Amino acid sequence: AGSWTRFGDNSAAIDPADYYLDPSKWYPSNNNVNATDVYNHADKINNYGLHITATENISVFVIMRTPQYSMDASNALPISALQAEYYLQDFQPNANGVNKPVTMTTILATENNTQVVITPKGNTYGKNNNGIPFTISLNKGQTYYLISDVSSQLAGTHIKAQGGKKIAVYVGSPVTRL
Repeated sequence: AGSWTRFGDNSAAIDPADYYLDPSKWYPSNNNVNATDVYNHADKINNYGLHITATENISVFVIMRTPQYSMDASNALPISALQAEYYLQDFQPNANGVNKPVTMTTILATENNTQVVITPKGNTYGKNNNGIPFTISLNKGQTYYLISDVSSQLAGTHIKAQGGKKIAVYVGSPVTRL
């Protein structure tokens, strides 16, 4: 409503409405992320969700730009637009210059005690095998970081929250050249 918020920037606030998150934490990215950090966060539950409330209609979008040739963007959707069931679509990462290209998925719970059944289409990084379902338990605001095995994809992976609870699912592929 006439103001904006910027995250992850240590420069002085330009607008009194600016609020800065601690960029030393994995959100799951910051300017100092080492490529191996992606693998260190695979198959883990984290408390990185953001809950935004507003008294008026707003649009929320996220842009992450790193100085070395990358820009990523995402729209944040209201809980009413989310679903309980998803199938993943991703892109084969471009291996040029990347030691371990993977595709990445973040699952975010909107309620406590959310049981999510994941049936991967392809092997996940170091843990879960193609076609074998596994269950994770998330609380509101918690995220689960699922990544593919090296040089693989997870397109067709089925993700379903039990009891009709709504979840957000974000999918990305590093080094997808457009």
